[in-house]
Amino acid sequence: MLSKIFKPTKPRVFMASIVAVPREEWKRSDEEGWFKSEKLDHEAKVIVESVFSSLPPVSSVYEPEGNDLVLDVMIAKVQGAEFTSTMAPPFSLPIFWRPKVQIKSRLYYIKNQRTKKTYSVTVKMPWGEYLAGVLSLRGVFRYRPIFVSKDLEPLLLTACEKLLKKMIQST
Repeated sequence: MLSKIFKPTKPRVFMASIVAVPREEWKRSDEEGWFKSEKLDHEAKVIVESVFSSLPPVSSVYEPEGNDLVLDVMIAKVQGAEFTSTMAPPFSLPIFWRPKVQIKSRLYYIKNQRTKKTYSVTVKMPWGEYLAGVLSLRGVFRYRPIFVSKDLEPLLLTACEKLLKKMIQST
C-alpha cells in the first residue's frame, strides 16, 4: 500500500525541436554526382522527425507537472562516403571517408529548463558495406553520389534506436 503512495510517477516526455547542423563545405563532395545530387542533412532531418513524431509537442502542454521532460534532438553530423586521391607528383595520396551519423540529444525539465541528461550516439557504416558501395558502378562512374539518403537511412534509424535505449536505461 505505501509503495503505491511513495512510488514516483513516470515523467511525461514532450518533443521540442529537431535540428540538423549544416555540413562542412569541404566534405560536400560526397553529395555530388554527374546527373544527381542530394542534400543529406535535409533528408536526415526528415528521417529523424519521422522517428520522434509520436512524441507530443511541448506546445501542447498547458499545465506542466514537476517531472515533465522535454527532448531536443540535434543531428550533429551526417556524412556520405568519398573515395578519391590527390595527384601530387610523384605521390598519390588516397582520401576516403565512410558514411557516419552522429545524433545528440538533451533531456530537460519543462518547469525550470534544467538539463537532466545529455546523450550522444555515433554510428558508422561497416567496412564491407562501404567497400561494396565504392566498388559498385555508381561508385566507379559517379553518375550519382556513392551513398544517398536511402543508404544512410539504416544508420539514422540505428542511431535513433540506440539514443532511445540510452534514454530509457538512464531514466
